[in-house]
Amino acid sequence: AGNDTINNHQGGSWDMSGRVSSFGAGNDNFCNMGFLVLKDSRFDFGDGSNGFSNTGTIRVTGANLIDMGATGSARFTNAGLLDFTNGKAGDSLAIAGHFGGVGNINLDVDLTAGVGDWLSVSGVAATGTQQKLNIALLDGLPSSDSLNQPLQLVQVAGNSNPNAFVAGQVLGISPADFLKLD
Repeated sequence: AGNDTINNHQGGSWDMSGRVSSFGAGNDNFCNMGFLVLKDSRFDFGDGSNGFSNTGTIRVTGANLIDMGATGSARFTNAGLLDFTNGKAGDSLAIAGHFGGVGNINLDVDLTAGVGDWLSVSGVAATGTQQKLNIALLDGLPSSDSLNQPLQLVQVAGNSNPNAFVAGQVLGISPADFLKLD
């Protein structure tokens, strides 16, 4: 218990692979300005006015949970990059709390299997949230059946606005990848 503050400064690297970080009750803050690896990881903030701020890069693989605690004001803010891209679709990050910020989210999508990486938010997307969803298409062409199936990449249980999660770019594609007809 107590008020905890943890900073991963610019140039810093923290590997949370397979680990659980529990803060306990109190007003806790985690600030990532560097590189943070989440691989089957869990943050438990406990009760309090908690915050998680990302202005660096968070690499997400496997199934991960950031539990911001029971207080209604607890928020995860992304003003950096949430990077799910690893060549395999199906990685996930569940955020138990509210979400905000202006940043980028890179996601793998396998159109052949109809599977993508996934961000879930149990709270609201705060006013002013704008995250660009950048998609890395994995090899293979989709079948006509999979094209007719919606693919959900982000789920927000609470209120959100149409501009909270917007199309970014397709990663790994350049004009040289296309046939030019004169």
